[in-house]
Amino acid sequence: LRIPSGKPAAAMPSRFPGPHDTENNNFLVEAVFRSDAGKGGSVLVSCLGERGYELGVDAAGAIQFRVKADAEATVVSPASVVDGRWHHVIAECDRKGGALRLYLDGRRVAETPVALRGSARHDGELRVGRGADSATAFSGGLDFLRIALGTLADSKTTIEELYAWQFDGPFLRDFTGRKPTGPRAAGAIDAVK
Repeated sequence: LRIPSGKPAAAMPSRFPGPHDTENNNFLVEAVFRSDAGKGGSVLVSCLGERGYELGVDAAGAIQFRVKADAEATVVSPASVVDGRWHHVIAECDRKGGALRLYLDGRRVAETPVALRGSARHDGELRVGRGADSATAFSGGLDFLRIALGTLADSKTTIEELYAWQFDGPFLRDFTGRKPTGPRAAGAIDAVK
């Protein structure tokens, strides 16, 4: 999905139940994105008002994940991602463990202790590519977006395992384990020597 600067973002009402409806649960937001060089201060996904969450790129170009329930907490990555390259991010809200975490390109890069009480449910729109303010419009590419209830630990996995599966998993090879050299049907044998 190419999101040009200043164009409208995708939005949908959040009144129907789904993983975006975080209530009092652990949850994570995962994305594969490329931010146009020089474009900080933008939002990848937002379900935020008086309560809710938002994942974006702050003015300095760092990943920022905000969660609001009865209190607000934020975790920020130490480095800029506004470099025109593709990045994989997981922003995790571990309410039971008392932490917000950021994983960037297969590594945990930031963790902030939190004590979030009350519901984080937002009854407004779930927005992709901007927040409530149109000035936060994201400019770049979004290849993958997932909002899921639970954390990596709740799923009995690690960032290393998830990253290896998604970016070097068996679905990227033929039945013999070779990487494809051109277009092929899923699971076919690419070449036999």
